[in-house]
Amino acid sequence: MRGCTFVGNDAGSGGGAWFEGDSSPVVSDCRFESNRVVGLGGGLSIDLGVELSVTGSSFVGNVAGSGGGIAVSAARACLSQSEVLDNTATFGGGICLLSSIGCEIVGADIESNTADAFGGGIYCSDGTYTVSASSIAGNSAVDCGGAFWLLASEGLVTRTAVTDNSAGGLAGGFFIDGSPTTIASCEILGNGLAVHVVASSRALADARLNWWGDPTGPYHRTLNPSGLGDEVGDSVQFTPWNVVAGAPGPPEVVRATWGAIKAIHR
Repeated sequence: MRGCTFVGNDAGSGGGAWFEGDSSPVVSDCRFESNRVVGLGGGLSIDLGVELSVTGSSFVGNVAGSGGGIAVSAARACLSQSEVLDNTATFGGGICLLSSIGCEIVGADIESNTADAFGGGIYCSDGTYTVSASSIAGNSAVDCGGAFWLLASEGLVTRTAVTDNSAGGLAGGFFIDGSPTTIASCEILGNGLAVHVVASSRALADARLNWWGDPTGPYHRTLNPSGLGDEVGDSVQFTPWNVVAGAPGPPEVVRATWGAIKAIHR
């Protein structure tokens, strides 16, 4: 599917398009705008074994129950060089991943999306994912997780700007519940509480080698009380941090950590 436009549709799920079953569709240079659904995927819904590739496409101003722009359920998707802007949902204003299988987001702009509950930018439950070379900016959640809301999931976020996201509850940036998460070589600023790990989940966020908006690093009430960057909670490993913006972390750290995560799923 190439060069298609889906505008102003109303549906149960997949306002613009809906793929399910054992297939490998390709979506290229398409536009999904102002579609509304009560279920999954205001712009696009991917379900039950699909392996989808989306490139050069835009998802703008769509509305859904879950996944305002895109919803992936028990499927795999690669989203590259695309934009997910100004979408709204109860769960996952921009993107909702439910039991997703190794989803990849590369070179994407996920910006100004709104969740009426959790996960303004990305909501992920019981899934695996990577985000790289992207922008997660200006997203908001009425409850928790302005940029990311993660439950029982495992993932890597690298070389990505996570900026100016907000939440009415906890974590303008990452809300992490039972989700081993690696965040490396990112620019994280303007999110207030940038990384919150639910204490009872016994998860650990490896957030080393990031720029936090200030050379003094992130603020932590006991481990770095003089930090002037975004705040981090407990169970967040943030030392060492980058003292200038745009400085990549040693790639062997990212490779080793992500290799351990992938090994769990082999």
